Amino acid sequence: MCDAARLALTYRWLESSTHWRRRGGRDHVIWLTGDRGACGLGRLAGRPIFVTHWGLLGAFESVRKIAARGSAGSPVLEARNATAIEGTSLPRFTAQLSSATWCHAPHKDVVVPPYIAMPERSGEKEQRAPLWQARSNRLIHAGGVCGWRDGCGGDASKLGGTNGYSMGMRQRIFHMWGGQPGMSARISVYNHSARGGFLKLMRSSQWCLATAGDGWGTRLAEAVLAGCVPLIAQPAVLQPFEDVLPYEYFSARLDAEDVATLPTWLADHEQEAALLRQRLHLVRGAFQWGRTGLAYNLTLLSLCHRAVELGLQLKAGPQANCSPLATRINRELFGTSAGAPHSAPGPIRIRPTWYAPALDDAIHEAIALRRRGVA
Repeated sequence: MCDAARLALTYRWLESSTHWRRRGGRDHVIWLTGDRGACGLGRLAGRPIFVTHWGLLGAFESVRKIAARGSAGSPVLEARNATAIEGTSLPRFTAQLSSATWCHAPHKDVVVPPYIAMPERSGEKEQRAPLWQARSNRLIHAGGVCGWRDGCGGDASKLGGTNGYSMGMRQRIFHMWGGQPGMSARISVYNHSARGGFLKLMRSSQWCLATAGDGWGTRLAEAVLAGCVPLIAQPAVLQPFEDVLPYEYFSARLDAEDVATLPTWLADHEQEAALLRQRLHLVRGAFQWGRTGLAYNLTLLSLCHRAVELGLQLKAGPQANCSPLATRINRELFGTSAGAPHSAPGPIRIRPTWYAPALDDAIHEAIALRRRGVA
């Protein structure tokens, strides 16, 4: 689901340019808006910076392994949970980053939110009221379970969690908590779209399940804009701006292994959901592309980081860095709020809390190799 052949032709044309040859294309930025981002590009993915909506840390084939085996299906998640293999993970991750086999290369690529056509300006009462009102549901999700048009065909045997669609997360949750079992725990999971009523559903829930589809999905951004705390059910997937925004400040993550105890987890985190919901209006602008949004600014900040890491001189001068842009974004997102996160957007990247140390070390090693023109 990526037009690799056309990209190869583009490279062939660009290779005659002195701008491309000076760093082998490492200082070029290419947008890929398809469902799977840069998945399956092979050698074409090696040098340019790709801006996509899909941050899968692994080859696309890993979605089936994660669906079947949970965290054990992904080296990234396995290394996070098993300290015994930390020592052997670093060379493996470094080699994989250098070989351009992952859909998202975290040492160079950028993940940004999709454009969501929701009202950007609404009355203060209408915008804030959903953040504070009581919520009848603890968790909601609506959408095809086995495919974007359902795809299960009424066959319950397909709901066991081994379908690669959505990394098996929709299937696991629907299989365990769809229908009456979920309703009794205030979990509403539908195997169809909510059509025009999804916004109302989101505003009636404490948590909104943010799942993947056949690649990137829209539910994370929709949940933030609707004032519903995102419960991110996308194993091994880096979210939009997750290396510059502190996601633990306004969201939570759900692993495949957590699905069995989901009602207990939701009950235990009810007060946390209320706190996270209060913070959502602060980060809302990061997921908006229009006139009043800051998604464009955060994209520039992410690309500024890539430029500095590549050893490039910014046009503002030899001593220039990303601090002025980061300061401006901090001010516009968080103001001077006492509750603002300490690790808000800054001149350096944020390390997502779910990264394994070995992965983080491999990213820094890959950045150094890239700066020297080796990778």
